[in-house]
Amino acid sequence: MPRYPPQVSPQYVPQYPPHSPPVASNSPSSASLDSGPSPREPPSALSEKFSRLPSFSTPSPNLRYELNMRQQPVAARACGFGERDRRVVDPPPILELKVIDAETGKVDSENTPYVYTTLHCTLINAMTYKDESQIEPAHPNAPATQRLMGTAVASPFSGTDESGRRGTFFVFPDLSCRNPGRYRFQFRLLIVDPLNLSVGTTSRIQSSIISEPFEVYTAKEFPGMRASSALLKALRKQGLNVAVKKGREATKKATRRSGHVDEDESSAEEGENVADEDDQDSDDARSQAATGSRDRRKRKRRE
Repeated sequence: MPRYPPQVSPQYVPQYPPHSPPVASNSPSSASLDSGPSPREPPSALSEKFSRLPSFSTPSPNLRYELNMRQQPVAARACGFGERDRRVVDPPPILELKVIDAETGKVDSENTPYVYTTLHCTLINAMTYKDESQIEPAHPNAPATQRLMGTAVASPFSGTDESGRRGTFFVFPDLSCRNPGRYRFQFRLLIVDPLNLSVGTTSRIQSSIISEPFEVYTAKEFPGMRASSALLKALRKQGLNVAVKKGREATKKATRRSGHVDEDESSAEEGENVADEDDQDSDDARSQAATGSRDRRKRKRRE
């Protein structure tokens, strides 16, 4: 057989583009890689921009923060230890924050901190002012039980009151107490510094106030819920998520007109959700009606 020479394929040589110097780009991504500022914004423009940003450092000593109780708590029904047996304090506490210039004594509404301001609530004894937010355990190794239930921290709400005057309000519509007794609420205003949120840092209390004493009743002694105030209704119309109550007297009149004995029925009033608590009188009436119906059925069976 004839012998052919081996076929050799030509060697492949990659073709690279000719070298060209880098071209500067004005895109923000390329500018962020450089040590200097973006070519679009000179240093003078950047300094002017950051000078307009609000300062979140330690609150100025020239400002004084005052808390005013716009609505005092009056009474509450002991809520027990079940989550479904919650009974809120009535009426809900409402506080107003005022920022006052210490030099002029005028209210400084422009420097009112909204984002990083919180108001914390604790339950104290009405006579000794001792913190009673927790129930002391029976045994030293047992965990403590919460006596104050609900949301004990509130954020500021900017709105107008029932007179149309603008202010900063804190509302606590979800506070409950598990044990009967006479208590007070202590409120502490905290302003958090977002530039100093490392572990172990604490915020200084800017202001503190104590409410008037209120009574926590048992289920049989509780006098019933009160109608919501005009201030609470005004804040709800502006977007505050709270329930508006019509009160025990209004509920009794409505039940007498309808012929039903039910304290928990709710109705819509001017687009507002109206809620009310059931009391012991309605429970007794329902139990008596049920007992009477059973007795009538027994008599019919005997006949």
